[in-house]
Amino acid sequence: MGKYEDAKLRTFVSAARLGSFTQAARSLGITQPAVSQQIGDLERMYGAELFVRGRGEVALTEAGEHFLGYAEKILDAYGEVDALFGSLTASGRSVGRVNVAATSFCATYVLPRLVEDIVAVSGLDLITNTYPESEFLSVMPPAGADLQLFTATREEVLDGGLEKYAQSSLTLPSGEKWYICFRPTPGFSGTALCHILLDRLLKL
Repeated sequence: MGKYEDAKLRTFVSAARLGSFTQAARSLGITQPAVSQQIGDLERMYGAELFVRGRGEVALTEAGEHFLGYAEKILDAYGEVDALFGSLTASGRSVGRVNVAATSFCATYVLPRLVEDIVAVSGLDLITNTYPESEFLSVMPPAGADLQLFTATREEVLDGGLEKYAQSSLTLPSGEKWYICFRPTPGFSGTALCHILLDRLLKL
């Protein structure tokens, strides 16, 4: 889990949202001293007080406000990974290695933003094969690819389904508009991963 353990982060977020160590303990099914100890452990690791303690209530310090944003992002990433691997292993299958075919631009600037925290938390083995922009569509679907991430200079007709193209767009300094297109290769079993990446792509 890294430096900030999952349980401590959940305790911190619960206390921050409820404004009380006692209420956080009740919601988590642990004792109030356990909450205090876990928060104290985080404060020692973080090197700053995260809460201002009051009688029966607590409030986040400025450092605590900053830390809350990071904690929520980390827990969201854990949740996505749990959803991904839980759905894959429930059927006795595990997608530990995913082959991605990407254009040079997408491999450099788009893919890391989509998968960096997932790879860091899960240990997912992501193999990226890179193709020049001008050659990618001519070799579709690239041999052995599970997922395809590429640029296009015209908008595709979409219906929003994962079996079709899904896309985000960006405008280059030259004024040219590029579409960032994503699609899984038919038969790829990582449906949960596809939904996670699709959601992230559409938010870029």
